[in-house]
Amino acid sequence: MSNFAIDININAPALVGAIEHLCTVLGKPVMPEAKPVGAAAKPEPVPQPVQTAPGTPAPAQAAAPQAPVQAAPVAAPTVKTYTMDEIAKAAGDFMTPETIPQLQALLASFGVAGLPELPADKLAAFAAELRKMGAKI
Repeated sequence: MSNFAIDININAPALVGAIEHLCTVLGKPVMPEAKPVGAAAKPEPVPQPVQTAPGTPAPAQAAAPQAPVQAAPVAAPTVKTYTMDEIAKAAGDFMTPETIPQLQALLASFGVAGLPELPADKLAAFAAELRKMGAKI
């Protein structure tokens, strides 16, 4: 049986730069191990000064125009929405004789005596607190 090794190199510096920029904007570190093995960083070409004869003024070099860098808008974190049925199931699965006082205290902290009284706009916050207590939701 023969073994074959195939190396595929994809040269897409613009794509790599775009991904690195996205990571920077998102505040995520760029992982150096994500770069392909064997891909050496290619240095940016440095413009060489134009040589002129003595006494001749050097031509002016035009600077490359740079587009203004704008930060991408950061989306507000989305809050998962829960149904009353999902919360009731999670609370029911979590309920034991030991956790009943904790659940009653949680309901009281939301100003209600039972789940049916919990307002719809408080379901996500209630679910978060229920999760902190150890419920699976």
